[in-house]
Amino acid sequence: MNDVANVLLVDDEEQLVFSLLKALRAAGLEASIHSATNSDAALKLAKKTRPEAAVVDLCLDEHEGVQSGFALIRGLLSNDPSLRVIVLTGHGSVENGITALKLGASSFLDKPANISHLQALLGDAIRQSRLRREHDTLQRRGAGVSLEQAFGSSDAMREVVDLVSQASETNQAVMLLGETGTGKGYCASLIHRLSKRAQHKFVQFQPIATSSELISSTLFGHTAGAFTGASAQRRGLFYEASQGTLFLDEIGELPAALQVSLLGVLQDKRYRQIGANEELTASFRFISATNRDIRRQIADGAFREDLYQRICQIVITLPPLRSRIDDIPTLGSGIIQRINEQEGLNIYDIAPQALTRLKDHGWAGNIRELERVLEDASYRASRAERTFIAPEDLRLEQGVTSAMPPTSGSLIDRVEAFKADLVKAEFERQQGNVLATARALGVTRQVIRSALKRMNDGEE
Repeated sequence: MNDVANVLLVDDEEQLVFSLLKALRAAGLEASIHSATNSDAALKLAKKTRPEAAVVDLCLDEHEGVQSGFALIRGLLSNDPSLRVIVLTGHGSVENGITALKLGASSFLDKPANISHLQALLGDAIRQSRLRREHDTLQRRGAGVSLEQAFGSSDAMREVVDLVSQASETNQAVMLLGETGTGKGYCASLIHRLSKRAQHKFVQFQPIATSSELISSTLFGHTAGAFTGASAQRRGLFYEASQGTLFLDEIGELPAALQVSLLGVLQDKRYRQIGANEELTASFRFISATNRDIRRQIADGAFREDLYQRICQIVITLPPLRSRIDDIPTLGSGIIQRINEQEGLNIYDIAPQALTRLKDHGWAGNIRELERVLEDASYRASRAERTFIAPEDLRLEQGVTSAMPPTSGSLIDRVEAFKADLVKAEFERQQGNVLATARALGVTRQVIRSALKRMNDGEE
């Protein structure tokens, strides 16, 4: 979330509260800071501002001593378990610190506080509080796995989690960018499940490997007899997604004429089914995704700039798995948890040596590949009657980047042979999917088809 966090300062000495507030602001803490000098005021202010973090003095009442601070910690966390409490007191002792931590405080500091240390603790407290709140939201709405398990907790993914949260609270159009297998489809469905439209349909469509006419009919719908072969009415996905969310995957594949049509629907919120006179209202929330360089497509004239501006109100870029390998243990835990639930297995952990192998892998297929590898490994571990995944359970394919050019023949022949080997290896890795192979190698489908034809002709 990009909104400013709230921090609550509580100390019975008003001048100390003011001094701490000034010091934190001077240090550049990006938060709205509120203050109170007694427990009652603190509890009321916490309910009003719902802070992510609170800095609490233990001795708020001279008659009750540290018990007054302990009581406030209980009250704050009872009202909001996601709040992170940092205890700051001049009455510090090991015993009081342990008691405060047992009551739920996240850390314990003596006065006078080191401001840079306190600022770092507050930054971490804010992140942890927001993560807990997102987790609670997911559980309430039945979204299943926590955000941390779904995305990881690395620095690279914190912005993604924040933007997913922001997107779930608005009706803005969202564009998801990232390589194949990075989780764009999951991210789109999660935004829908966290949004106010969750009780309505999430409709997904991928406009590839088909004609413009069929894509238009699929999206807009048609009346019976609108064209040859239209024997019955088709409502169309714009209609099916009414009040819900329409997710257009691989929007970079959308033909130019349909880009114009889609822009009109998104601007005017109106459309007609093919063959119909009556206009219908377009009342869906729009999310799109692409694994292509959309800016390059715009520069090349393959994608409309005005459509891009309409659909990129929130842009979320999902980084490749190889750039955040520290997330693999957390992601792996979430994946095997889902596999256990879906398949009735009893795999609860990944051995350290197996994790090392997973971290050393290139992950050309990103999270989708990780899911496949761990599902296969879970079955192998289960057949071996283990409750954990061992190194021998992992079947990790080598990427096409390991291919080496031939060492004999003319330069042209060697280059062509190398290209053929690359195409063949990637085609096999993509299980015979021409489009996926083309995307992985950054070429057109026609290039792949031509290469495959030449290989087949050479084998005859």
